[in-house]
Amino acid sequence: MHYKSMQEVESLVNAFETRTISPSEWDHQMHLAVCCWYVMNGFDDVEHRMREGIRSLNREHGVIETASSGYHETLTLFWIAKVRSLVEVCCGPAIVVVGAVVGGLADPTLVYFHYSRERIASSEARKTWCAPDLHRLPAEGSEMWLSPWQLAS
Repeated sequence: MHYKSMQEVESLVNAFETRTISPSEWDHQMHLAVCCWYVMNGFDDVEHRMREGIRSLNREHGVIETASSGYHETLTLFWIAKVRSLVEVCCGPAIVVVGAVVGGLADPTLVYFHYSRERIASSEARKTWCAPDLHRLPAEGSEMWLSPWQLAS
């Protein structure tokens, strides 16, 4: 989704927080946009807001947490780290930064550069943070944010 204004992003954040987004609407790019908004606005508790917001939204829509469905802690923290790193190196108007983050991280399979399918699909990774088993996440501010194919070359 291409966001045209910060008011549109703020409306999305409001819908997330009030749990009025339908499950069919709530996609990967919306997760990124909400997270980006929290990071850009300096919230100290981004992890808590995303974790509890996703869990609340899941409960609202009858999504049951099991060993193989519902909230996923490692994925949530992975994408927060990716968003933070990208926000840190982006500049320009806020809506441009949101666009860069959402566009730059739009491919949800990026996680497989860092994690094996077995590790990310594990019930342990769903319940608690698991470090990547393939390629580490760069430390905040330590290096330019590159795509997996750039890092691999």
